[in-house]
Amino acid sequence: MKVLVVEDDKILLELLCKKLKENGFLCEGAENAQDAILYLKAEAFDVICLDIMLGKDSGINLCKDIRELNKESSIIFISAIADLSTKTKGFEECLADDYITKPFSVEELILRIKAVVRRKHNIKGSVVKLRENVLYDMDRKVLIVDGEEKELTRKLACILETLILKAGKLVSYEMLMQNCWDMAEAPSQDSIRTHLKLLRKLLKEENKDLIRNVPGLGYRLV
Repeated sequence: MKVLVVEDDKILLELLCKKLKENGFLCEGAENAQDAILYLKAEAFDVICLDIMLGKDSGINLCKDIRELNKESSIIFISAIADLSTKTKGFEECLADDYITKPFSVEELILRIKAVVRRKHNIKGSVVKLRENVLYDMDRKVLIVDGEEKELTRKLACILETLILKAGKLVSYEMLMQNCWDMAEAPSQDSIRTHLKLLRKLLKEENKDLIRNVPGLGYRLV
């Protein structure tokens, strides 16, 4: 799962990104609206954590710009402003998915990130049933096949979660690159194929058809 944090307090921004990465998220940080827009034009993010007060920039206005660029990302406002009128603007004008008031714990933010993603994709609880004998625990990043637990690497977990969140739809090579690799890594399609082979191997022979290859385009979870 990929998260963009937009926060003008550099120390808080670095702390949030560090903690999110430690908890298995891919994370990028932007200190202002201009940097945030550059990230959003280059990459896809599942969740955007957005401060309302961004120095000379307005988080509310940035949120509206984000909605023009990307209708799919979930947006969580993070702000020291707790009055109802500001929250109303966030939810009604910007279609925010959640609003968390500073000060907050990183653990609470992580819980809210997971919750907005589950709500958006109608996932009940953290464990997703792919087949009767195949489960995936999104919180623990553990694939369970025939009762045997297999902890996934960050990239394998991200690939599987991307497929789950887009179940039945084509997930292109480009989408996997944007969601599951850092910008500096520049992965190839061969690298993605290698990771998919590993994931299918973990699913075992009788379940590997859960992930269908769409030649030249990408993959689909069926």
